[in-house]
Amino acid sequence: MEELYKYRKSIVIDTKIWNLKAYFYGQEIWSFDASAWKYNFETPKWKFRIVQKNKMPKSKISWLYMPYWMEFWWSGKYWIHWFPLYWDKTPKYPNEEKFSRKKLAWWCVRIQKENIKTLFNWVEPLTTVIIL
Repeated sequence: MEELYKYRKSIVIDTKIWNLKAYFYGQEIWSFDASAWKYNFETPKWKFRIVQKNKMPKSKISWLYMPYWMEFWWSGKYWIHWFPLYWDKTPKYPNEEKFSRKKLAWWCVRIQKENIKTLFNWVEPLTTVIIL
């Protein structure tokens, strides 16, 4: 794997085991389960950067809220966020643990609520995101 010590902050998402790890100058600081995108919506294995983040945006595709949204593709196509919420802020997937590490997202990586807040507060624009 790439030498992560070159990056102040980096996120590595392993699509074989659906795990997200956060690194600070190459030292692992967190490891979280992640949900996956569906087979026909594969994210390319590549290096990206966090472009922007938003605490509670509404998707223009699904019209659902995407809490703790972090965009990591220049065209606005790929995101890391918590599980979606309906217009009244009720969860689309009430039992999120059941859906962790499943192929249910489109172009997203979804992280459970207790972990996404930590990651969201830590991530800053230009944080490196590596998809394996």
